[in-house]
Amino acid sequence: MKTSFIRAVSLGFCLFIASFISNAQSNDLIDLEFGTVNNFDVATWNIQFFPKSGETTVEYVVEIIEEMELDVIAIQEIDDAEQFDYLLSLLQGYDGFYDDNDFLKLGYIYNIQSVTLNDQYQLYEGSDFGNPFPRRPLVMELTFMEEHDFVLINNHFKCCGNTVLDESDFWDEETRRAYASELLKDHMDSFLPEENVIMLGDLNDLLTDNTANNVFQVFLDAPASYQFVDMDIATGSSSGWSYPSWPSHLDHILISNELFSALDDPQSQISTVQIGDFFPGGFNGYDNNVSDHLPVAFGFNPELLTPLSDGSNFFGSNDFKIFPNPSTGVFQVALSPAFELDQIVVFDQLGRKVEQFNFGSSSNSININLEKVPMGIYSVQLTTQEGKTSTKKLIIAR
Repeated sequence: MKTSFIRAVSLGFCLFIASFISNAQSNDLIDLEFGTVNNFDVATWNIQFFPKSGETTVEYVVEIIEEMELDVIAIQEIDDAEQFDYLLSLLQGYDGFYDDNDFLKLGYIYNIQSVTLNDQYQLYEGSDFGNPFPRRPLVMELTFMEEHDFVLINNHFKCCGNTVLDESDFWDEETRRAYASELLKDHMDSFLPEENVIMLGDLNDLLTDNTANNVFQVFLDAPASYQFVDMDIATGSSSGWSYPSWPSHLDHILISNELFSALDDPQSQISTVQIGDFFPGGFNGYDNNVSDHLPVAFGFNPELLTPLSDGSNFFGSNDFKIFPNPSTGVFQVALSPAFELDQIVVFDQLGRKVEQFNFGSSSNSININLEKVPMGIYSVQLTTQEGKTSTKKLIIAR
């Protein structure tokens, strides 16, 4: 009896030690990694009401960032700007900045050894854009390794909703996210047609919704111009999704066609960074102390990028005006004297053609009547006689 008891105790002790060692190995942030030396490694990370657990959160985030070794991280949900400044002061070899939004700021953290900050600014300022953008997009223009230029657009879209895009309701959550997507595409088409653009953030919706309710349909309908690098994550196992507590995949990275060659490279990395696998207490420990979102990261060799000429088919949106906007449906389209109109096409929020106007003779200004069209948000696309295009948003309200 004694021998059996001793053996049982001994076996139990060995199992406890083995379990302890196993847990220590699987919950050790020193084993967390993603970035590589030659790649441009970028991620989006919602760090939920930072700092969620005060200085404990700050200390964990410092360790996580230093272990991931990324070049740029687009951050969402900075609740305490002073604590974010404190975080930056603790990071070795990194710098960062954040916006002046009043609530849950956007920000960036970047490696000062590999990244040169060229410019920072916000898009769509003013009260007219509070509907689609509860937090204005934050842009970072940078140079990687003194050679490769990129434009990053950090976003935190409106949350929640009922999964149905109700275009008749201006304040419907899905409608707001769809409108935000359209405005971002307009900006990239008009102002960044030949740049290496990465649009990323907590976009608060699924890439896999059906066409009628997909808030990203404006991008999905333009596969020659834009692709979501995390589409395989979105369509894959829930174990790889960025928001495990639902579970759902809400954090996305979109690239312009200038980066498609990097996406096609088998050596490129795209994944949700599974911090919970290395965190004390697993994902629950991470959720309690850091965030309920996991970072989504994309790493690629910028030497693979090849310049494209697609941008020559666009002209600047400053050369094209719609007024009044919002309108009751009667408005004027005016084009810069440098161009001549060939065609105007009006699309609804789902990309459906509402009206088309063709011009056989020279014209730079035209009056449009859409009084029979329902109230809502529309896209007005102009094509010039030279074949160049540009798009603006039109709001019809009565």
